[in-house]
Amino acid sequence: MEPGNSAGTITQFIPLIVTGLALLALAWPMTKRKGLPAGYAILCFLPLIGVLVLIWIASKPDKELLERVAKIEGSQRIKTDRAEGDAS
Repeated sequence: MEPGNSAGTITQFIPLIVTGLALLALAWPMTKRKGLPAGYAILCFLPLIGVLVLIWIASKPDKELLERVAKIEGSQRIKTDRAEGDAS
């Protein structure tokens, strides 16, 4: 490669760009589903950090799941409050 060849320099970054776009394409819908800011998906575009951020995003529970659990806990709390009131 010649020292003044900028086309060769750009082609060296094509695998990083393609990998970053693939990780971004995976992370974008996950961040929406998990209720996280879009900045986490954009971090996936960075070469080494992106994989770690994607694993972290994938390990978070879904927003819908958290809402269901909160709803169940709330209904359980109401039932136990009523049962304690009946017992006394």
